[in-house]
Amino acid sequence: MGRIDNKLFCSILVLIPLLMTTACSTIEARNLEPTGIINVPTDTPTQEVELPVPSFTPEPYPARTVVYSRPTSRPTSDPITAPTSYPYPAPIERPLFPILTPTAIPPSSTPTIAPPCLVVPGRTMSWKLADKVGYCEVEIDFAGSGYGYSVIFPIVWTVSAAGVSQTNLMFNRDVPSGLNQQVFLQYARSGFPLEESDQVVTSYEMAKDPIVSPLEQIQSKNIITIKDKQVFKVSARLDDLWVVHYFIKFNEYDLFMVQVSTPLTDIDSKNYKVLTSNIEDLISSIVFIAPKP
Repeated sequence: MGRIDNKLFCSILVLIPLLMTTACSTIEARNLEPTGIINVPTDTPTQEVELPVPSFTPEPYPARTVVYSRPTSRPTSDPITAPTSYPYPAPIERPLFPILTPTAIPPSSTPTIAPPCLVVPGRTMSWKLADKVGYCEVEIDFAGSGYGYSVIFPIVWTVSAAGVSQTNLMFNRDVPSGLNQQVFLQYARSGFPLEESDQVVTSYEMAKDPIVSPLEQIQSKNIITIKDKQVFKVSARLDDLWVVHYFIKFNEYDLFMVQVSTPLTDIDSKNYKVLTSNIEDLISSIVFIAPKP
């Protein structure tokens, strides 16, 4: 009997902590405050109970006022001015919108600026606008000797010095035909009379060059007068070209020759007639320059 009591007593000691733990858990569960929606165990069906939720009103931030200032009106012509202190080069001041100013048309009596002369510079050349409207004047100096010549030509023509000594002129170089076609002016020294000028042979060092090519088929020779000058005119045919030579002498030795080579298909055209008139103006304007004795 004493052994049984001892076993019973030991069992009770083991059960006592378990019972105390269960009792504490029950008390804690009852002391908890319910939140939200909970289920209450009853003998009746489960009911949902809605508990009140406290409201929260946040405290407002202190009021802050931002003031922007801008002009109420602005004329479109006000300039935009750059700030005085700017980290980069200040922008150029300009109107807000470009102001267009109409260009006045000058009256017909207003003098116009003449276009420049189309001259390829050379060491023996000087040029200027001629007194005759629509023409330029070029002057050739024979190596500073005091000798030379001057001539006028249409302002739309180009001109450059030609020859080794650059005492000749080439107008409209490499233009084979048309109103402003190539024209060659050559200076030479000759003791032949004017009517035999086509026999002159020019030479430079060991080279000799006939002033009229022997391949040309001469068609006519005659002496004509252009303004105040006597001119020996030689017309010839060379292949499909019509070649005209004009010879002018100023004294016993100083000879000038103007040569024009035109396609045969153009010699009856209006352009050729105008070209011939320009050639006559050029020839009549030639002035031989010699130093005063």
